[in-house]
Amino acid sequence: MDLPAPSNSSTSRSNRKRKSQDSNVVRSKRGRKQEKCHKFYSTYKRQDFSMPDSVIFHMTKNPNNAKMYQKMIQTCKHFFIKNPILVIPSIVYTYRKWCDSRNDFRLPNATSKFWITDQFYCSPTKATFKNPISSLIPKLFRFNAKILSVANQAIYYHDLRLPSAEDIRMHSVSIKHENGLSVALENVVEIAVKAKEIVM
Repeated sequence: MDLPAPSNSSTSRSNRKRKSQDSNVVRSKRGRKQEKCHKFYSTYKRQDFSMPDSVIFHMTKNPNNAKMYQKMIQTCKHFFIKNPILVIPSIVYTYRKWCDSRNDFRLPNATSKFWITDQFYCSPTKATFKNPISSLIPKLFRFNAKILSVANQAIYYHDLRLPSAEDIRMHSVSIKHENGLSVALENVVEIAVKAKEIVM
């Protein structure tokens, strides 16, 4: 008759202890975000479209409008994987950080481009007078904000994104060329082709 092997009580106690410790582990927000991101990418599969690759490539890289792009990425992950864009209706810079209506985000860590569709507010405090807009420009895919409000900073003329803006407000803002020369007001008005109201 075979007898059961004696159990190692010290091993079972350590296993129980480890399990109880594991159950008490709380993942950080960063850890949860990375986990969600990993899950999102892990389920991506190569697509076999009925249209030619050149057409799909053009659609992916040149979406006509934000609503169409959002429908595309909801339909198929392929479009987001190949051209990751976050559509942001409203973006605000305050207290040394950028945020949208839902959460804060750190630009250096962002791997996606941003498509701003409605409102843009950038007002650093006077104590931290700098040009945060220049840090955002490389991350922009498109800028279609209709309301633009900027304060307390120096902006390069080539960083201005005004063609879609209808309501433009600037307070304590200096606009300069790269050579340091100030930009004339008429030059600013000239590129604000859709503006209905400009307050400077």
